[in-house]
Amino acid sequence: MKSGEDKISADNLRTFTSISAMDGRIGWDQDQRASLIQGMADSEKVSFAGCLADTFGLEDPKIFSVGPLVRIIALPNPIHMENLSEDIKTFASYYGYAAVISGHGIFGAEIIFINHGALALATAVEALAKLNLLS
Repeated sequence: MKSGEDKISADNLRTFTSISAMDGRIGWDQDQRASLIQGMADSEKVSFAGCLADTFGLEDPKIFSVGPLVRIIALPNPIHMENLSEDIKTFASYYGYAAVISGHGIFGAEIIFINHGALALATAVEALAKLNLLS
């Protein structure tokens, strides 16, 4: 991840990036979390959503907004992620979407993984829309 011309280290990203799941379950271990953070740190993108999409190998991700603070990306099917590590594929096999919460007044970012399916996405969007009160 870049900030201006400088790369942000994985240690710094780890410090100010929170990772959770919409359903409250944690479907990953520390090694998988470390791979996710390292993938984001290795990205040349400047936004958290862009770095996350890059980590999952999405060249032209469809990112949609829920207000000014929330960006949601659809995660690829792990079958189509042959060039990525098993650690990253784990996230895409357990979850269908990822919401990135960052922006004005928020230090760092929160990444929330959302289950597969349209109903899970709709439920998450409804809950995340409440963050519009912060903008």
